[in-house]
Amino acid sequence: MSEANNYRGSGNRPSAGRLFLAIFPAVAVGIVGGKAGIWWVGAAAAALALLGASLIYSRVKGNPASSPATLILLYLVAVVITWWVPSPDGMASLARGVLLLTGVLSWAGYELQASGAEPLRRAWAAARAVQQRRQWPAHLEECVQEPAVQRLRQIVQDQREIRPVLPLLTSPRPPLQLAALHALAYRTHWYAGEAEYVLQATGHSPHEAVRVATVQALAGVQGVDLLSALTAFLRDPSEEVRRHTIAVLLWQAERRWPLIRESIRDILADPLYPLDGALFTEFDPTAGLRLPGAAIADLITWAAEPPPLAPRAVLTLIAYFRAELQAGLQPELTAELVELMLHTDTPPTLRVELAALLRDFDLLSPEVLDRLTNVDQPAPMRLFAAEMMLRINPHDPDGIDVLRGLARQSNRELAVHVALILQTYLGVDLGIDPQSPPAPSSKAAAELTRRLLQWANQCNPDPLTDFSGSSAAPASSAFGSVGRSAEESIHRSTPQERAATPPGAPDNDGLEESRFIPLEQVLGEGSSPGPASSAPPLTPS
Repeated sequence: MSEANNYRGSGNRPSAGRLFLAIFPAVAVGIVGGKAGIWWVGAAAAALALLGASLIYSRVKGNPASSPATLILLYLVAVVITWWVPSPDGMASLARGVLLLTGVLSWAGYELQASGAEPLRRAWAAARAVQQRRQWPAHLEECVQEPAVQRLRQIVQDQREIRPVLPLLTSPRPPLQLAALHALAYRTHWYAGEAEYVLQATGHSPHEAVRVATVQALAGVQGVDLLSALTAFLRDPSEEVRRHTIAVLLWQAERRWPLIRESIRDILADPLYPLDGALFTEFDPTAGLRLPGAAIADLITWAAEPPPLAPRAVLTLIAYFRAELQAGLQPELTAELVELMLHTDTPPTLRVELAALLRDFDLLSPEVLDRLTNVDQPAPMRLFAAEMMLRINPHDPDGIDVLRGLARQSNRELAVHVALILQTYLGVDLGIDPQSPPAPSSKAAAELTRRLLQWANQCNPDPLTDFSGSSAAPASSAFGSVGRSAEESIHRSTPQERAATPPGAPDNDGLEESRFIPLEQVLGEGSSPGPASSAPPLTPS
């Protein structure tokens, strides 16, 4: 996680004191050799300088185990060299004394550091400096920018000693709690009971900034119990706390997902959960904020569960796939999403959302749209494909045929969508307000469903027949020839009509678009008066 890089300690960076201790033997020997005028003493000083530089380099590379013993050996060699240098003015004796004293103090400092007393002393001093502070910024979030808080964080991050920080967590002053949590942010080394103490002390703070800092402090915890407690912050009423929690959980998602998946599922399936949309929308694949493969598979499975689990899982997947498409780090993702959208085992809601996502990125090719109109696709997918076809070409016969097939299902919700598409892309005025279409349970939707069903099921063998039901066509009604069965009037012409077809003319048998009654005639309000069979104009309830 990129944000965790801001909380790393200084590590083994060489300080000015370490540089001085490593170079001082060479300097002392060089001064003594220069006073005595002996050439081999200068060469020995150069060799000591190289050894001191190698010692610092080893420290920087993270191998400080042998540096104290090597440093003391360096001082002893310098003392032996100065012992053999004649110096009438006593310069060599002074150099030996200083070298011995510096070496002994260096060894004592190392032992004090190794015992833990010095880091503990520094941590206690920094904690007392924070505790004794009386003036804090008005905004709680600005307290972490104070120099005393930054110094405490640096000391705690460099060392594993956090005992001086723990009493600050139980302070009734929120700035002290925030300073302690800031010092513990993204800590990966926890001893038994420390993480539980932090959670108990500040996990239920009334201050949002303190709860956010608690989540950041517990980012590196391990174990099912602690991770479940961390996941519980997803129920926090604050959006900021939830956002930081899911970002922390995604920090090591590959390893953590098997431990937190049940907790995540319970939260998404909770009807009292304060979030109705995606669990997380700020995915950033370039910064490592991405879902592992196991999480994607689980979310796809949960998309087939009852609400509210399914809608939240679908929206979370769409938010993640959108971030991945925008990042462009997976060229094969487009083909995988297309296959997932077309697969019959994919939940229909997820398939529709995937289609809309691919449409937003202009990734729906004509071949894919043609596959979406197959009869094995669910009705929402076919409706979506028909809308896309008519958006490209309002006279696309395949798109109109798909709409006719959907209108035959006598589904009020589908009928409203079909009517909106016809009104938007074919210019048929159905009197529907796109901003507030009729509810599927209303009378207007029922009447609209009946008219669209008539339009979908009737074909017009005589182009001159007036749909209004006038006496211009005595041998046939507006909905088909008299005496024919429903199958003959809708799907195929009679033997007499087929016999009257000129040789070489195209076969009109079957569902041909030109043989259907235009929707304007079915729903038109301006047709001539006729018998009671004429459909009344649609009026919203």
